[in-house]
Amino acid sequence: MALHRGSLLGGLHQPGQRTQKDFDALLWNALRRPQGDYMVVEGEGAKIGRLFLPASAAELVRGGIPVHLTADVGMRARRILGEYAPDRWSSSDVLRFKKGLQLIGQRLSPGELRSLRRAFDDGRFDYVVERLLVAYYDPLYQRSSVEGRDFALTLRAEPDPARQARTLAALLTPLIEKRLNA
Repeated sequence: MALHRGSLLGGLHQPGQRTQKDFDALLWNALRRPQGDYMVVEGEGAKIGRLFLPASAAELVRGGIPVHLTADVGMRARRILGEYAPDRWSSSDVLRFKKGLQLIGQRLSPGELRSLRRAFDDGRFDYVVERLLVAYYDPLYQRSSVEGRDFALTLRAEPDPARQARTLAALLTPLIEKRLNA
């Protein structure tokens, strides 16, 4: 919806980010016309690239039933590579990635940054994604979104997203009913 994946590198291989006004209108329409009895949203933060989740929507996310979904690094890296498609990046995407990596590199050891640059230049995107997850994104996410949270459910990701959605729905339904009847 935002045409951005929310991370420092989240605008790569995207047609360009929406304006705040367009994003707000699309979000409002999605909230007015849900495609089921409830919505499942990712709740990492209120900032998505240069856009902000409206305060009322952020409050709805915070008031929802918190679910922690985990997955092994390999599975996450494969999904990210499929989504970001670095082998199809334009030269401007490559430059934006390198600038983003430079910014991220301020939080990595010099050796780690050199290794990531070399692997990227060699086309070893799987290595780059896995190392960025382990060395940068996972610790950041752990501090900002996981530590101190009381999750109603913790699930391990399955390879089949449709099956995962059915599992999540089956587990969430009694929690939602309990909340509605409280």
